[in-house]
Order: sequence, then C-alpha cells, then structure tokens
Amino acid sequence: MSKVASAVKKQLYLLSTRLLRSYYRSFWGMDIGTEVRIARSARLDTTNPRGIHIGDYTAVSFDAAILSHDFVNYKHVETRIGSHCLIGARSVILPGVTIGNHCIIGAGSVVVADVPEGSLMSGNPARAVERNIRTGKWGIRAVHFLDRANSGASTTSGIATTRALPLGERSVPSAARANSLDQLLALKNEDKIRSLASVGFDSFGLVTLRAEIEATLGTIIDDDRWTSISTPADILAMLPAGTAPALPVSTAPALPASTGPALSAASAPALMPGLRTADLPRTGSRRLRRHDVGMPQMIAAGLSESWLFKELGDIHWQILTDSLGVSSRNIADARGDRLYATFTAIRLRLGQPLSAIVENDRLDIDMTMSRFGSGMFFSTASIATQRAQGIVEIMSNFSKFEVPGQNTSLVRGQPAIPENFAIPLLAAAPEIVDDYRTQRSDGAVETILFETEYELQPYHDINGVGLLYFAAYPIINDVCARRHLGASDWQNYTTLDRDTYYFANSGAGGTIIFRIHAITQDGDKRTVSTSLSRASDGKLMAKLNTTHQRLGS
Repeated sequence: MSKVASAVKKQLYLLSTRLLRSYYRSFWGMDIGTEVRIARSARLDTTNPRGIHIGDYTAVSFDAAILSHDFVNYKHVETRIGSHCLIGARSVILPGVTIGNHCIIGAGSVVVADVPEGSLMSGNPARAVERNIRTGKWGIRAVHFLDRANSGASTTSGIATTRALPLGERSVPSAARANSLDQLLALKNEDKIRSLASVGFDSFGLVTLRAEIEATLGTIIDDDRWTSISTPADILAMLPAGTAPALPVSTAPALPASTGPALSAASAPALMPGLRTADLPRTGSRRLRRHDVGMPQMIAAGLSESWLFKELGDIHWQILTDSLGVSSRNIADARGDRLYATFTAIRLRLGQPLSAIVENDRLDIDMTMSRFGSGMFFSTASIATQRAQGIVEIMSNFSKFEVPGQNTSLVRGQPAIPENFAIPLLAAAPEIVDDYRTQRSDGAVETILFETEYELQPYHDINGVGLLYFAAYPIINDVCARRHLGASDWQNYTTLDRDTYYFANSGAGGTIIFRIHAITQDGDKRTVSTSLSRASDGKLMAKLNTTHQRLGS
C-alpha cells in the first residue's frame, strides 16, 4: 500500500472514531473521554446510556460489551472505566463495575467486580494476573511506544514515566525496594503532586513511611493530620528543612536458614524444671510460656502447626494489650475507632521438624517484642524442647473496618501510645520489613502448576471478630496442597520451615483460590511456593513458602 493510501486510510479511521464518540456523547448522553477509541462492533448499554463513563485515551475492542443496567433486578447503575485502559475483544463489563486507570482487560474476560488501578485481568470471572502495570494511550504498554510517548509528552498526558514490562515479567512499584522516606525525597517535582498510590505507595508502604517520618521527627504524627494527606507534597510539608534522605540500616539478625546446622540447645530459655506457665517471669516486652505437650498440642505427625501459630499469636497479642494497658476489645485509634491486630508476616525456622516434638515433651516459648514507630510491632520467639529448637519472627500492625463488618474493607490504623510504653522503639525497620515489601510488591506469580478452590469453613477458619484467622492460612494452604501432592502426603512429610506473608482478608462466606507456583526437591527436603487469592475479585491474600522434611530422615 502506498504512503498516500495509508495516510488516507488513517485519516478516515480517525474521522470515524470522532464521529462515533460524538454519537455516543450527543445522541445517547454517555460520558466519553478525550480520544477514546470504540470499535463499531462494540456494545455500549443504551438502556441506561448515562450510566456509561469511559476515561481519556481508553480503547474498547471489537464485540466488547459494557453494561449499565441489571434487567433481572431492574436496576440502573453506574459503570466506570478509567483512562489509558484497553477493554479486550469480546470481553464483558458487568453493570456497576469500576475499572481503575491503566488497566488491561484480556480478550473474552468477564469482569464481575471492581478492578484496582494498574491491573491486567483475564478469565471468566476475570482475575488479576499482573498488578501495578503502567500503560500509555489506549492501554498500550509496548516499550518503544511508551519511550516515544514519554520523550515528548508532559505529565498531564497520563503516560507513565516508568518502562512497561512485557507480560510474564513482574512490575514493581517505585516505592517497593528502597527505604520509603528515601523514595519520597527522590521523587521528581511533577510526581510530588500526584496521588500516593500512583507513585507506588500502597497501604503497607504508608505504614512504613509514617514510622520512618516519626523516627525522623522524634514525635508521633496525629491521626487526623496523617489521614488528611493525599500527595507526596502533603507529607514533605511535614518534614523539617534539610531532612537527610537516609535512615540507619537495621542491625537485626536474619533468621537462620533451614539448610544450616541445627540450632543449639543453648538458645532455649533457661527455666527452672517444674515451673508452670503461670509461674514464669514477665517483663514489659517479654513473655515466657511453658507447656507439657499433650493431645491439644499435637497432630499425628508431631506438634500441631495450627496450635503453635495460635499460641504464638496469643503471646504476641498479650504483650501488646498489656503494654497498651487496655483489653483487646478496647484498643482504639485517636478517633475512638476499634483496632484489630493484623499479622503481616510470620517466619518459622526449625532446627528439627515438628515431628521431633512428641507427647509429654516440655515446650518453652520465649518471646520478646519491639516496635518501629507507633504502628509496626515485631516479636522474636525461641521454641525449645529437649529434642528440638527453633525461632519464629512475627510482624504485625493494626487495622480497622472502613465499612463496618466488611472484611474486604480493612484499612491500616494506629493505636494511641501511652506514656512510658514498655515496648522498645527500634532506630530502623528490621529486615523482615524489606522482605515483606518485596513479596508484596512482586504481586501475583505468573507460573501456575496447580490451582484449586477452597470454601471457607466459618467454624474453624473465622476468628472471634469475624475475620479470617491468621492461623487458618497455612492450614488452608496444606489442605489444598494435598489435592495435588497426594492425600497421604502428611504421612510422609512434616514442616521444617514456613514463611507466610499476609496481604488481605476475606469474608466468612468467601471462596479462596489456592495456587502452587513452584516445587523443588533437595534430598529429603521439599520446598513448595504457593499463594491464596480471593475468588470474588482476584485479590492476592497471601504468599507462602513451605519447606517440608521427609519423615524418618
């Protein structure tokens, strides 16, 4: 085709898209943004045309359907699609859905729930296969297109300033890897007036950033002042002139790897024989508990990991409530909103597997707690019997319901810290924070070896305040893993190490999607990498890395 013919064809195409946009706007009253491209065969709901909203520079491909009315329930609703999106061919956007900016909806997908900004969705129902992506006009993320657009476009064009990664690679938010305050100070001037989410600060990043700023200022930031911020510029206004861009690096020791030598018995707490738990000494940030292992603490393959998680969580929680000087149901933020302890990471390292702990063993748990800022709490516990030792590291913060009783609406909170608070303050965030941040920012893993669904069981998966219990995550993981590894797998392997990273919760009637991403075998040890996601919206809830050891080895 000659250059002249190509130019004519392009002009005709642009003219037809302008006419189609004008038709939808003027005749039907739809809210259609600048330079939106809609295929002629696409179907936009004309039963409730004013309920259709499409942002600037979005493309709607052939045979796609965008609905804004529910015929069965006789409802007219608002359906919103952000800017710089691509709605793939033959995809269906159901009534009432909101799709954020910079999203790609794969061909043939059925979108049944809201889609966060920067998501790549696929399937029926559509689930997130990639997070934190950045797209240019019409959802294009090809590197050469973005590079060319960025070189000649202002920040108001909506083109992302980071290179888009091809499908299959992971996209990492800008604030994911570095110290949060350093990242904030390094932002370009034009980025300082953008939303915090658009420059890579998610809810966990903001918790970390708040703690770092409080450490810099040497004071606690008032909740009302903190919740009023919306841009990096708002935060920077809090800092004194000449704020140094770097904070000290934590010297907290890393947990031992499972492949190393067994932990020494000297790491066990030195307790007098015969002491009961109630007799053990207590200090402000330390608790010691002793148990004679019996049936309540056991399963067929040794010590129950579910019981161990619950016991560790209870000790961690007791230190917190005792130090705050209030009962658990009375913990609140400065506004009086009730707060709930939220476990964000638990790392278990055992010198010997759980099967080495047997009936009538004496088990000592010695836990010490510290904090970073007023909202992040860390505890390290030694676990010791006469035949096995281990270490557990726990990270937690506080959450509250943004919508009462809705588990998917949890947001971060921070308790009021009393004077002479017993839990010591760290000068810098420990290593587990960076580890968690990395796991969170990497998002969903693309490689899937196995996938199955799990229906939550309220009688043992949900805790006393209606949240999915943190101790249930690894058990759900293991129940689902058996479907792939074999029903008798528990008879052959026992837990040696487990890392659990928590990202979200679920309602009592929810369904969980379990996925296995990798399985590696090293002699008598097997490591399985897995994830849990909400079936309702594809939200990643947890990542787990579990090392099992063959029984009898």
